[in-house]
This record gives sequence, C-alpha cells and structure tokens, in this order.
Amino acid sequence: MGPILPDEELSRYLFESGKFAATKGRVKPGAFVPAKNGKTSVFRTFGMLEAQNWELGETVAREVQRTLLARAEVHASKVPAPLRIEPSEPPPRHANLIAWPESRDEQLMLALQIAEEARLFLKPTRNVETPR
Repeated sequence: MGPILPDEELSRYLFESGKFAATKGRVKPGAFVPAKNGKTSVFRTFGMLEAQNWELGETVAREVQRTLLARAEVHASKVPAPLRIEPSEPPPRHANLIAWPESRDEQLMLALQIAEEARLFLKPTRNVETPR
C-alpha cells in the first residue's frame, strides 16, 4: 500500500469491553498498550466505507477467534514520538505501532495520548424483525 501518510485513519479493533467506555464514548489507554511482542496491531482504513471497515474487523475477529465489540480510530499524525507506524502485511492493510519504550509507565503515557485522540465506534447491531 505504500508509506503511511499523516492523514490516514488507523483502526484498532477492540475485542474486550475493558478497552473502552461505551457510555462515555471513549477509548481507554489499554486499547493501545503493546502486546508482549512490543507491537500494537492496527489497520489502515482510509478510503473504506463504514461497512467495509466493520467487515475487515469481523475478518480479524474470526482470525483471532474473538468477538468484535468496537473499534478505535485515530489519525496517523496523532501517534506520538517515539512511536512509528510500520506497514506489516499480510493481512492486507495491517500495520503495527512499534518502537515502544520498555518502561510500562512510559507505554501507558503514550497509550493515553493516543486514546485521547481516538474516536470510539461501537459495533452496530443488526435489527432482526421477529416473525409474527
């Protein structure tokens, strides 16, 4: 896909309710804290329709055998230094936030900065008509 541009939207798919506050409409810092491998998985979702973004999230959910609950979106330009966004395909559109400091406190501070800039999108529920 090429280099990541500052105005690109990045989506972090959320599978745990503790990573966001639905009633407050906000993303919690834990949503962006790196995994044990020192990376935070995100997807480059610029140019995608809303339905396509959710379908990508559902594909990821099936792959990791989890239930998709929500997603956090943030512009690439809001990812603070020293972090970098590294394209990491496959799967298509995948990238990682890398170069996290080793200190857990520093990781939390950076994750908080990202979370404060992120927008929360709750997974839409399908309205299924009940038979009469």
